[in-house]
Parts: sequence; C-alpha cells; structure tokens
Amino acid sequence: IRSGEFHFLFAVDGLDALTQLESHPDVFVVLSDINMPRMDGLALLSVLTERYPLIRMIIISAYGDMKNIRTAMNRGAYDFLLKPINFQDLEATLTRTMRHIEQSMLEIESRKQMENQLLQLKKAIENMQLGVTVVDLDGRIRYCNPAEARMHGYEQTELIGKDVGILAPVELRRPMSLEEIRRWKGLVRESMNIRKDGTRFPVWLMSEIVKDAEGEPTAIVTSCEDITERKKAQEELDRHRENLEELVRERTA
Repeated sequence: IRSGEFHFLFAVDGLDALTQLESHPDVFVVLSDINMPRMDGLALLSVLTERYPLIRMIIISAYGDMKNIRTAMNRGAYDFLLKPINFQDLEATLTRTMRHIEQSMLEIESRKQMENQLLQLKKAIENMQLGVTVVDLDGRIRYCNPAEARMHGYEQTELIGKDVGILAPVELRRPMSLEEIRRWKGLVRESMNIRKDGTRFPVWLMSEIVKDAEGEPTAIVTSCEDITERKKAQEELDRHRENLEELVRERTA
C-alpha cells in the first residue's frame, strides 16, 4: 500500500461495495466477508458475476464457515482466505489474482483484435466482385458471398447447406474422399458453371484447402470469376488474327 502497488477502498457491506464500484471502474479485485448486514458476500458475489465479469472476488471467512466458502467457490469466487488473516498469504493471493486478471485482459484484447480482423475480412469478402465459396468436407456450402450467389442467379440463403455440385454441370461434378482432400494441393483451372436457370458460363476457379491447427483439412475455399466477357474478347481477337493472317496470305499470293 505504501509503495502504491495496491490501492484499497473499504465498504461496510455488499450494497456499499456496489455503490463504490459504480464510481470506481478501475477496481478488479474484491475481498469480501460472507456474513455482512443488508447484503452478504454470497449475494454480492452473484451481482458481481452478472454485472462485472472481469472482477475477481476473494472470500474471507472463518474455518468453521467452510460450507459457505465452498458455496462461494462453486458460484465463481476466485479464491478464499481464512481468518485470522496471514498477510503474506494475503499478498501472495492478491498477486496471483492480479496476474490472472492481467492474463484475462490480454486474452480479451487479443480476442477483440481477432474479431475486428475477422469483421474487416468478412466486409472485404462481402463487397468484392469475385465470388467466394466455403465448402465443408462433405461438399456442403457453408458460406458464399453475395457475388457468388448473384453470379449463379441465387440468393445467398438459397445456397447455404446445399451440395456444391449445384453450381456445376452434372458431367463436371466429382465428389472427393477425405483421403483425396488430405493429399490435395489446391487447384487453379478454367471450367464451366451453371446458373439457377440452367444456362452455362465459363469460369476461372482457384481452390485451396483450409486446415486446422493440427494440419487437418476442415474446408475448401474457392474463388470464382465469370470470364464470359474475357472469352468473348479472346474469340473476337482470334477472329481478327485469322482475318489478318488470311489478308497476309492473299497479299503474299
């Protein structure tokens, strides 16, 4: 306390403690007796668990009150101290509790950053013009972005849960076994897809395996580009080249 490492607030009972917590959001540890007037320690613990999930509560009680101590621990108390207080034990318990809280806050911050990154990634995929589909190992569509659904004439909700073969002509559908997926290195290819109305169109597909932390495949993600206009341009270019070559032959003759 003298060195400023810890700062204590004192409350006469649970209600007083809640009042102080409202005006001191920087409190992370509560040391509380079980037997108190107006609001006892067990009732305070229930409120803290609901309102302040980051706060850790340490129960202080006599050895003879072990039944209530066990109840408090079962309800979420982080630790307990027995009366009379051993101050070395108190210091060690506080230090251990604060270390636990710091670790929890780091994990929460890391989770928030990851969630923000995932949200940004989702927004990027949702807004891109390239189609994206995520398929599980059973060949069921687990996700597709709006561009993918629109490209094939569907709403997103129509495709979720469907067999991915719905996007390809019958003769091009070939399910893969789990062993084939494990050996698969991904694939880049030109192919043909089919719309909801049955019309076919050329596509450029890029597929990759998604693996978990143990290296086991969990899904296949595929990007899809409608190359109809590109094919038309290529065909037009080929016709011009053929005409040019014919003119050259005629001129040469």
